[in-house]
Parts: sequence; structure tokens; C-alpha cells
Amino acid sequence: MKDISSWLVYEENSRKINKEKIISLKKMRVDILSIELDLRLKKSYLRSLFDLNKRLEEQGIILMLRFDIMKLTRSLLDSKDDSMAWDNPKLRKAFYSFINFLVKRGIRAFDFLSFTKLLSLSKNPAKILNLSRELNKNARSFNENLITTGYLEPSNLKLSLYTKANPKGSFTYLYTDRSVMDNFDKLIDLSKKGARISIKVDSLSKANKLTLRKEKALLTPAYLTRGPIIKKSDINKDLRSNIKNNEYILDLRAYQKNLIDLKKSFKSLNSGNIYQVFKKEADIISYIRNTKDEKSLIISNLSQKEILLNMAMYVANYDSYSIFLSNYPKRRVVDLLLLRAYEVLVLVKS
Repeated sequence: MKDISSWLVYEENSRKINKEKIISLKKMRVDILSIELDLRLKKSYLRSLFDLNKRLEEQGIILMLRFDIMKLTRSLLDSKDDSMAWDNPKLRKAFYSFINFLVKRGIRAFDFLSFTKLLSLSKNPAKILNLSRELNKNARSFNENLITTGYLEPSNLKLSLYTKANPKGSFTYLYTDRSVMDNFDKLIDLSKKGARISIKVDSLSKANKLTLRKEKALLTPAYLTRGPIIKKSDINKDLRSNIKNNEYILDLRAYQKNLIDLKKSFKSLNSGNIYQVFKKEADIISYIRNTKDEKSLIISNLSQKEILLNMAMYVANYDSYSIFLSNYPKRRVVDLLLLRAYEVLVLVKS
């Protein structure tokens, strides 16, 4: 299996995936299509699910099912008893039997969503780690190559380190929300140590030039983490009310596509040594990543104010970098670089 850092995971809200949609996913170079499992679990639905899995596999796309473990298990047991807990043997047996059922029919990727809720809101890292091992060891007893993921609260981000070697008892990768951007240096540190963590960025909630630039400034460092890119399909439907808003949506989609293509094209955007630059600038997320033959530099201004950066002082041979992506037009690298509101730059040197 290829390096997960170059994966594109596409989250689809609709359960109706037709031939045209699959062709579109293929053109987008999607690796994993994630859909929410219909917990009614009707026989006709399951048949269509396995058929979809086969059609996707023919195009080289993996189908991932995402679900709340407790809701799924109560549905399997036809129970409305909210007091049932994960330590109930009957409940666990039903869950793992169903996972086995799915795996035997070709499903090989699962998103357990907020799996830590199984611990009744426990924030004990040891308990969360043990739960992670239990879920993955049991699931992979049916297929050792299963892809597994789930949501990890920013407060427990350190546990993402247990994904780095991808042993049988750990998640393939984990994801968190954009609030972690407020402590990006922690994410950089975990990435240095090999953690596989992605940042899921919500859809654009309102559209104008400034919010569009802000979204790009957030998306760029979020997409270029060590984990796969997670792209959501549900750009806010309220934005489709007029042509101007649709222009912003198309602009953002084009930018996302460029980011995805860059990450798949340059190794230094996926792996290699990583270290921060401009650490003293609280509103700047910036880091250099380098492989044997290549260096990449990401600079993102997460504020609405202009910030002056001394490139000559903090970035060696700054003028040898080429700009491959920016959310402002006609940009070039100079020794004193003035970053405008929510400006982001992706630079590569080879």
C-alpha cells in the first residue's frame, strides 16, 4: 500500500453514488471514498453497498464506511437502551461479528468517528490507548490490511504517535479538527516523531474575498500534514443562492485541487525532516520540510493584519525557492516579505 500521506480521502454525504460520480472521483484522483453507513441496515441497502464497493475497486478506489460504534451496535441488537456500555460482552460480540461480515464481503476501510465516546467521556490516555488496541486488533483479525481511522480530540493528540509504525493494534491514521491550528507547533513536533494525523477542515460557511483567502490560509497547512488529505463534499448549500457565491465555491475547489496535486507531486510536502521558521510570529504558521533532493517551505498568515518577514535572516538561500501556490496574484520572494491578510505561500526548491 502506498504512503498514506499522499492519499486523498473524499467524504461524501450522499449515499447515492452513480457511474458519473465514480468517474468524477477518479478524475479527482480520490484514493478513498468515505460514506456514512445507513444504520437501518436493510438487505437491499447492504447489497447495493457491496456492489458499490466492487465498482469502486474497479477504478482503484477504496470504500470507507464511517459510523458511530454505539449507535451501530444498538441498531444491530435492535435496542434503544442508552444505558448499554461498551464493556457489555453481548454488545462487543455483535459489533465485531458485523465487522467480520463486512470484511468478508470486501469492505476494507472503517472510520470509527468519535471512538473515545465508548469510554463514557474518559480522558485517561491509557484507557484510550487500550481501546485503540482492542478495536484494531479485533478488526484486523479478519483482515490484517484493514484501513482504520477515527477522530482524536486535540487534548489527546499525543496518542497519534501510536499510528507511526502502523502495527496491528493501532489506527492507520487519526484526524482532529481545526482547533489544533492554535497549537500548530505541537502538531509539527508530533509529525517529526512520525505521527500520522490529519486535520479535518469544515466547509466554507460564508463567501467573500476575505473569507475565501482565510479558508485557503487554513487549508494549506492542514492539507500538508503527515496524514492523508480529508476533503469534504458538503460545501454549504446556502452559498449556492447566487452566481457570485458559486464563483467563490469554484475558486476554492480549484485551489483544493492544486493543493492535492502538489502534495502528490512533491515528496517534501509529504515526508522528510521538518522544522518551524518564524516561531516568534504568533499569527504565522511556517515550516520547512526537506528530503534528500528537495525542500519545501510553507508560510501561512492566519491573521487579518499585514506581517513583515525577514526571509534573508531565517531562510537560507530563500531566493532559490519557487512559488508553486499562493492565494494572492503576482507574488515573488524577496528578502523582506510583506504578507498580506490571510496570505499563504507554498514554495519548493529542488
